[in-house]
Amino acid sequence: MTYSEEITISEDKSTVMQIIADPFKFSGMTGHISILGIQDNKGERSPPQSIVKTDDKYWIGIVVGTKSDKVEGSQGIMDIPMISPNSIEYKGVSDDKKYQFRILFILKPLQEKTRLTVNVEFNIKQGILGRLFFGKYTSFEEHLVKGHIVPYLTHIRCPKLTMKEITKIRGELSEILKEINKQKITGAISLKGEKFKFAAWLERGEIKDAKLYSEEVESSNGDALLKLYSFSGITELTVYEIPSDEVLTEILR
Repeated sequence: MTYSEEITISEDKSTVMQIIADPFKFSGMTGHISILGIQDNKGERSPPQSIVKTDDKYWIGIVVGTKSDKVEGSQGIMDIPMISPNSIEYKGVSDDKKYQFRILFILKPLQEKTRLTVNVEFNIKQGILGRLFFGKYTSFEEHLVKGHIVPYLTHIRCPKLTMKEITKIRGELSEILKEINKQKITGAISLKGEKFKFAAWLERGEIKDAKLYSEEVESSNGDALLKLYSFSGITELTVYEIPSDEVLTEILR
């Protein structure tokens, strides 16, 4: 059986897409699928890795409730999400073939909001189907959508951090570095020299994170700062501040 629901989410399409395209967030919003780890192309399973290869699959657990207040479940695999410009699809199957699902999200931009269609097909072997509990809903698919996915997505709130450009100056790098020390703000800075680009996060004027690009090589944090001091010449500094009042107002909306 397939169940479909269309909703409007008060976030832009790119934000919603980013959330749904994250397999760990996806599994959390379903309430019935949990990522246990990774299964490689040899069928070996291991805890989650920081990098998933394109031929890997997710090792998952699938759980359902029954009318006798018990929980039944199986282990299985889920494919890496199929992502296109306007849709995201997840597919999975349990090892014992009792459960098989396909969940498709179709996204359409609606000014600063997103129109989202959720299509769920969740096949469960007939022997289990008669004992499933899905509350007030008419099917397990409807329960999955209305009881889990929709409440999660309609309550997401991503405050927009708007940075304001407050300073832009050009000069010798040695003088520019002195200027950075005067910026007692929370925000970010960018430096552009003839042979490098540098960006850093500031917290009350103190550099917390930094990245530097030079000759197609990226350096981070301490290495980026050390490399920055090896350059010289005319450099452009841009300082951005995050207005705290506006951020707090956005969070409280």
